[in-house]
Amino acid sequence: MGCCNCKVSCIPRTLTAVSDNLDGTILKHEQTVERRERMLAEYLQQTSLDANPVLIMHPVNNRLRDLIGRYITQSPSIDLQYIDMSLHRLWQISAQGDVDEITAEFKEMEHVYLADGHHRIASMTKMTLARMDRYSVNSAEEINGYFMSVYMDFDEVKIYQFNRLVRDTNGLSPEEFIEKLNHKFSVHVVDRISSPLSPRKIGMYLGGKSYMLTPKADLYTDDAIGNLDVSVLHKHILQPLLGIDDPRTDARITYEGGLTPVEALSGMVDSGIYAVAFILSPTSIEQVIKVAEDGEVMPPKSTWVEPKFLVGLLTNCFAVRS
Repeated sequence: MGCCNCKVSCIPRTLTAVSDNLDGTILKHEQTVERRERMLAEYLQQTSLDANPVLIMHPVNNRLRDLIGRYITQSPSIDLQYIDMSLHRLWQISAQGDVDEITAEFKEMEHVYLADGHHRIASMTKMTLARMDRYSVNSAEEINGYFMSVYMDFDEVKIYQFNRLVRDTNGLSPEEFIEKLNHKFSVHVVDRISSPLSPRKIGMYLGGKSYMLTPKADLYTDDAIGNLDVSVLHKHILQPLLGIDDPRTDARITYEGGLTPVEALSGMVDSGIYAVAFILSPTSIEQVIKVAEDGEVMPPKSTWVEPKFLVGLLTNCFAVRS
């Protein structure tokens, strides 16, 4: 694929058709934040550059694992250490027989599961549909409707939580807020909050103190969404007490990935930037799969997924040729 006058290096890579997202082949599990989705769509429209692959996971496939294993015993095509000391190695698979075998294996999969990149795939889809309308074409592929992607087995993906910071307590004093929490949670002051938490526990930092919230059992339901701590947090705290009806659009809430230390979150509260922090337990791979297969979506920023890829290490230019 050429670069369409883009001043970046482009090499053959794994591209997934936007049509696979439109027809339901790619199952998603998470809502997006609307303002971030709009921002990314505008960026893509202006630059025609996709510089951050989405992460898609699938059931363990030993044939793919064996094939890839043969390559990673060889010297990588790209081998670098980033400033944070993380190592990044890429192997290019160019033998046509191997490419055909990989393609055949994926054709046998009815569905794959989006692990990381819900905003990127939503933004790319939104922009592609707009371009299809503008150029009066019937398929995404006609206007380079592809996005960069990395595919990994379920057991190669690690899921952490996204924690929440809220700018105010909706007019409630810390004492009034805790009093309202006591109606549905067992609230205890603790010396510190250790992350990751066990399921059905929610950590809270408020007014210079750390708390552990234990939701009452009847707050959980048997469906895939209602059984999640992040859903309990939204349904019984963020929405009714803090007035955050739509976390996709409310600017009062901020999300921090699960690798951010709890001490950093409490520091943001102590600084006065935020009023309260909530620390959650990680969602399991099995829960993610169940939500996706049921056609449900978790609240936005429910999962922080590893590995992360260096932005710009590989870049795809999808400008429409005239």
